[in-house]
Amino acid sequence: MIYKRKTSAFLWILLALSLLFPLKLPAEFYKYFDKEGKLHFVDDQSKIPPEYRKNITVYKEKYDHLSEKEQVDKLKTDAEKAEETRKRRAAEEELLRKNELIKKRQQQKIAKEKYLKSLQTKVAIDGNRVLVPVKLGYRGKEVEATLLLDTGATITTVHQQIADQLYITQTKKAEAKVISGKVLDFKTAKISYIKVGPLKLEIPLVGIIKHKGPAVGHNGLLGMDFLRHFDYSIDFEKGIINWKP
Repeated sequence: MIYKRKTSAFLWILLALSLLFPLKLPAEFYKYFDKEGKLHFVDDQSKIPPEYRKNITVYKEKYDHLSEKEQVDKLKTDAEKAEETRKRRAAEEELLRKNELIKKRQQQKIAKEKYLKSLQTKVAIDGNRVLVPVKLGYRGKEVEATLLLDTGATITTVHQQIADQLYITQTKKAEAKVISGKVLDFKTAKISYIKVGPLKLEIPLVGIIKHKGPAVGHNGLLGMDFLRHFDYSIDFEKGIINWKP
């Protein structure tokens, strides 16, 4: 009887100790696939349906084989490495973002310079005269000409030679009074377009005159019918008209 009591008392003490200090079991989790091929993870084998228990995979926690102190040290080291990796990746991403921003700005600058350059027209400067290369279109025919920029001319005027090259046949008679007071007879016609560099004026009315006398170095006048539609500045030193967008 005394032996049984001692044994019973020992078992009660062992049970109390196990409740106060539970045994540290290795942490495990299980992986299985159901009949539909869906992957499942559980931390208790009893949670796995019986029909899937034959094909399960058991995983143990990474540091279960180490002492508690070693586990703490390892986890601390892992956390520090993870933080270093996070900071390095953040720095790399920030550098990449800055490089992309610099590249984008450079591309925008190049595109802007290219666009502004497309708005420039190279002209010939002869004293105060600005001679502009133009293209004139009429019924599918296009002719290049050099016109004198003239803000005093109401409409663009071309010499009869240019009109002949365009095969302009439909014209109307008109008169114009020049500065001297003399009345000048000329013809007018609607053409398809006038183009100067990137700019284009559709269906303008142009004057046609017969040039008499010595050569003047141009084929007519680029008048206000074209110029009033666009803002521009003239760089006399570089011989460029800068058209403003």
